[in-house]
Amino acid sequence: MIKLKELIKEETKHACECGGDCCKTAVNESFDLPKGIEQGKVFTGQGKAFVKVEDLNEEVVPVSKSDIKKMERTSEKLIKDLEMFLKIWKKKHKVSVRDSVLYDTSKEWEGIIRNLSMKFGGWFGFVYDSDYIK
Repeated sequence: MIKLKELIKEETKHACECGGDCCKTAVNESFDLPKGIEQGKVFTGQGKAFVKVEDLNEEVVPVSKSDIKKMERTSEKLIKDLEMFLKIWKKKHKVSVRDSVLYDTSKEWEGIIRNLSMKFGGWFGFVYDSDYIK
C-alpha cells in the first residue's frame, strides 16, 4: 500500500546541469481533496484514486425480484438489439468470405454477442437461487 504523502513530495530536477536553483520545481501540497478524503490516508486502489474507508466495507444488499426481472428483460433486449445491428451491418457492408476484414469482424462480433448472452443467462440463472435477491 502506498501513502499519499509518500507520493506527493518535493523534487528537485536540474535539466541544465547547472547545480543551482534555476530549474528547481516544487510540488504544491495545498490542493483540494474530495469531501471525506484526507491527505495521508492509505491508497487502496480498486480502480479509484481516492477511496473512503467506509466505501470498502459495503455489504451486499439484496435486490427485489421485480428489479431482477427488469434487468433480465433489459439484457434480453440488449442482445436482440445487438443481433439486429449485426444483421443490418452485414447486409449494408455485404460481408462475404472474400473480404477477410469484414468477415473476421462479423465473426468476432457474433462471438461477443454469444458470450454476452451466455454471461447474462448464467448470472440470471444464478441470482434467482442466491442471497442477492429479496
